[in-house]
Amino acid sequence: MIGRFLGPDSFMDPEFPPTVATPSPYLTDFFGVQAIADVSREEIVADFVPRFAEVTGQDEHWVALTFKDGFTATFYPVSSLVVLGFEAPISHVVVSGDNWRQARGNVEALIGRIREIGREDAYLLDNPDYGLELAAYETMQAGITASVEIDPDLSGFRASADGLLLFPEAVHGISTDADELMKVIDSGGFDWIGLEALNLDQQDDLDAFNDAAAGTPEYERARAVLVEYFADAWNGRAGPRTTGEENYYFKLCEAAHAAGARVIALEGASLAFLLFRYGETSFGSSVRSLIWANAIPSSGRGILFGGGAHFHYPDVPMVQDFVAAESPERPIFAVRDLWANAN
Repeated sequence: MIGRFLGPDSFMDPEFPPTVATPSPYLTDFFGVQAIADVSREEIVADFVPRFAEVTGQDEHWVALTFKDGFTATFYPVSSLVVLGFEAPISHVVVSGDNWRQARGNVEALIGRIREIGREDAYLLDNPDYGLELAAYETMQAGITASVEIDPDLSGFRASADGLLLFPEAVHGISTDADELMKVIDSGGFDWIGLEALNLDQQDDLDAFNDAAAGTPEYERARAVLVEYFADAWNGRAGPRTTGEENYYFKLCEAAHAAGARVIALEGASLAFLLFRYGETSFGSSVRSLIWANAIPSSGRGILFGGGAHFHYPDVPMVQDFVAAESPERPIFAVRDLWANAN
């Protein structure tokens, strides 16, 4: 399915991401797999046959309709979509098309038919992140760009009261950038660190970890929660799989605690957003970067550590741009040119 969206070099066709770089009030598709509500197979057939389509295949799990428009839509009612081991309990329909332009066009044709019969409320699922998408799009249209000072020795960052240090990670799972960040953490002089590897709903557990003194029962309980999380989460993505204690993301948390800094969770995108709103494209990454910007403390000297795409995607606002839009006087630093290794 995803192959239809790739160019000759096996990377995503660069002409595709701009076509989905606008807000949507409902969940859309995952590379031609449209999210739908739990409509029964009987309702699906009754809605489209024989006016728009005919049944060309079915069993107890799916029904395929060939539309007079020239495409096939295979519905999986009351189902889940599993991608790379992640399960999204969302019904869906796979739309035909030899390439991404055809697939996207056929998705739009299907949505058009759903609207024509007045069944949007029955088929289309609300996008819970629509408000964030609107805000990200507004900043994108405004063209706000942050001024980032390259500060290799961190002298400017350490002299600031509430400076923000951007620390991109080139590849999740390879510790090269984390090793460099560890040197910064060990030298102290900052108040908090925000990590993409932690989710917003973990902040209460993180606060228990942040507030507990090392060696106390409270600290050991909070530490154990993080060790258990990192035993599986963000473990072995590109580098070797480790124990939770040896996972370098946990080591960063522990080092930050030893340095007297608070650990802040950044990631707030749901699996539904990542899949059915193209969370890994430029606009999707921009929306997630807005979540980061909303999560960080409004004061204090802090570090942001996460995927480089959140700092240097072209043509869409990144986390530093959202910070600049909200707090234009806040100084922003980076140890190196963010665009030096950008793809």
